[in-house]
Amino acid sequence: MNTLTRDEIKERIKKRTVDDDVLKAINNYLNTDDLEFVLYIGINYYSGNGLPKNQKLAFKFFKFAADASFSRAIPFVAYCYRYGHGVDEDYKLALDWYKKGSELGNTSCMCKLAEEYLLGDIVEVDVKAAKMWYEKGASLGDGSCIRALNKYHWSDEYDDKDK
Repeated sequence: MNTLTRDEIKERIKKRTVDDDVLKAINNYLNTDDLEFVLYIGINYYSGNGLPKNQKLAFKFFKFAADASFSRAIPFVAYCYRYGHGVDEDYKLALDWYKKGSELGNTSCMCKLAEEYLLGDIVEVDVKAAKMWYEKGASLGDGSCIRALNKYHWSDEYDDKDK
């Protein structure tokens, strides 16, 4: 068997012609620096789009990329921990990953972290922290953060409820 290229794997996934050769080649990507492609594989396992739906395998690919500080993979790891997809539900780890992604500049993580602070489901409500993360994400152009800032009527009075 010749080693399949990244493009050949992508094409087979798109055409849904995944066979043992593709699956073997995919697993080899867990030992590469092609973190964008590792994330792509994880997303396809997670959704069952072209690959057999397998959230445990998806998490493995997400985590590999996130552990290498590939910030685009971090919200997927956090989400999996948050909702127990492919891994045991763990709110503390979800929050830790949202924080790590936020600190690395991932605006999706900033928005989710702000939401968690605002809703108080897995962390104590902290309106000021929520507003700060929404503002940081909005300053980087994240539409979800911008919409959230416009949705809530932020005021000193509202912020004072947090004290």
